[in-house]
Amino acid sequence: MTGITSILNILALLGWAVAAGGIFLAVSATSRRTSARPGILLAIVGVIVGLVFAIVGAGLVIIEPQETGVVFRSIGGDEDSIVDTPLGPGVNWVIPFVDQITIYPTTRQSVTLAATEGGGLAPIAARTNDGQEVTIDVTVIFRITEASVNQIYRDWRTGYIEGTVIPFTREVVRNEISKLSVEEVYGQRETLGPDIVAALRPRLGNEGLELIELAVRNITFSAEFVDAVERKQIAEQDVQRSQNEAEAARKAAEGERDANILRAEGERDADIERAKGEAEAIRLRAEADAEALALINEQISQNPALVQWRYIEQLGDNVALVIIPSNSPFLFDLESMAAQTGTSLQVVPTPEPAETGSE
Repeated sequence: MTGITSILNILALLGWAVAAGGIFLAVSATSRRTSARPGILLAIVGVIVGLVFAIVGAGLVIIEPQETGVVFRSIGGDEDSIVDTPLGPGVNWVIPFVDQITIYPTTRQSVTLAATEGGGLAPIAARTNDGQEVTIDVTVIFRITEASVNQIYRDWRTGYIEGTVIPFTREVVRNEISKLSVEEVYGQRETLGPDIVAALRPRLGNEGLELIELAVRNITFSAEFVDAVERKQIAEQDVQRSQNEAEAARKAAEGERDANILRAEGERDADIERAKGEAEAIRLRAEADAEALALINEQISQNPALVQWRYIEQLGDNVALVIIPSNSPFLFDLESMAAQTGTSLQVVPTPEPAETGSE
């Protein structure tokens, strides 16, 4: 785009050079008493060419992409002299020496209010509703829209940052902080930005600026508050540690209790199973004894002499004499049984005692 301006300026210079050459020829012809007409015509052509290209070059305005230009027509000198339609990107032509052009960027712009090594803009000092002072670093990102550029030119010219963005941001941040206590500010550090944006956006919008984003970069608290927060955090950590230890002890006690319960239940179940086993063994032994007795009774009923035989069999081999009371009832016929078994058993009854009477 700048090449067009350079070409126009070169053409204008050539026109002026031609005019100068024509004047020189006219003067030379006059001194030689010849016709000066050719020189005069050449000078007139050069002047016309120089004026045309100079005027065209002077009125040519090149607006870069993401820029817009406000046209102020100096004739009249009042607010109505601002041309309604701003100049858009590209090649534009205005009335030379009458129209004054002010170019504004339509890209995003940023202003940072923070303490830096190079100085810069001071951070925002604000006070909470409980009287604590905090220092806040913020970055404001905004842009100028083409629809509002004439308003910005009319109200602020090029001082819109110093006249609106900086003071409005400081005012809104202070107002928002004054609604909160210092502990709320400390706990809501990550969420302060949206609240400030909600309050700042309409303020800047009324001035023709579109707020895109506000970033809270840092919040600095007083040394006393930081010390109090650290003490509180330490106390909370101690409480949490005590709670954890108590919880661990409680779980250990519950674990030991559960283990004792399980152990007792296991021992109880073992005793029950053991008792069941013993009862089952007794039952089985009783059933076996009953079956054995039933079998014995069956055999005895079929062979009554079996009892006598078993008795004799249990006697020792060297028993040859059995003495029993004569008056004692005895179920067995020992002599016949001895004969059957082939033993030499002799049964001798004891004499009956003599009866004593009174005379």
